[in-house]
Amino acid sequence: MLLNVTIGSIARNVVLCGSLLAGLSWSWMARAEQGCPDGLIPVGQAPGPICVPMQGYGGPQASRPVAQPRQPRGPQWSYRYGAIAADYAHGKFGTASNMSSDRKAVSAALAQCRAKGGIAEECKKGLHSWANGCGAVVWGDQYAVTRSAASEEEASQAALQECGQNTADCRVYYSGCSLPVMK
Repeated sequence: MLLNVTIGSIARNVVLCGSLLAGLSWSWMARAEQGCPDGLIPVGQAPGPICVPMQGYGGPQASRPVAQPRQPRGPQWSYRYGAIAADYAHGKFGTASNMSSDRKAVSAALAQCRAKGGIAEECKKGLHSWANGCGAVVWGDQYAVTRSAASEEEASQAALQECGQNTADCRVYYSGCSLPVMK
């Protein structure tokens, strides 16, 4: 009898385990939305049903953005522009610095070049502009050059180097910066 109870218990446990395994192996099919994410239900027939929102799930209140507290902003910087317009043929140039736009810097440099006796078309040929940096004009015996860089020293050195490769007696005639300013 003891053996009979043991075999019966074992059989019952085997049946329970088998049922549990069968239930777990089929559980992937028991999803309420049948493959759709939370809040969506399938519409249409297989093989191509689409998922649409469930009625009343996530209504209009859920779609309203939650007001976030304003984050403090760091410093705001404004670009500053500079330009050089050079009439190399007549030895005239105009400059502009700390302008609020490239267009304004170019216009001011061209106007100054013309005001100093430069010819408009020649001033345009020697136009050089930059933002948030520095510029330099270097003139030598037979050659002139304009350059811009992060600092006056760098702009001057680059212009002096190029001038020195092309002529003698190179000198810096102008250097200036247009650096960003805090708003």
